[in-house]
Amino acid sequence: VGSLGFVGLMAPHMARFLLRGGQVALLCGSALIGALLVLVTDTIGRLAFAPLQIPAGIVIALVGCPFFIVLLWRRRDAL
Repeated sequence: VGSLGFVGLMAPHMARFLLRGGQVALLCGSALIGALLVLVTDTIGRLAFAPLQIPAGIVIALVGCPFFIVLLWRRRDAL
């Protein structure tokens, strides 16, 4: 629910791109990448405009939209 659920869509694609292994490796990699993604975007949201805080969901959306555009673009070229 909400924009943090976007991480659940991004993390498995990133894990599949970065890791070569079976389903156990991809599952553990997806969990680790998802946790790191939320941690990094929350830190960016807190430190980017120091006195102000940007919610992590907004930063995830700003990162996730270009990610999925590139993913769709690469998928279209592969067909």
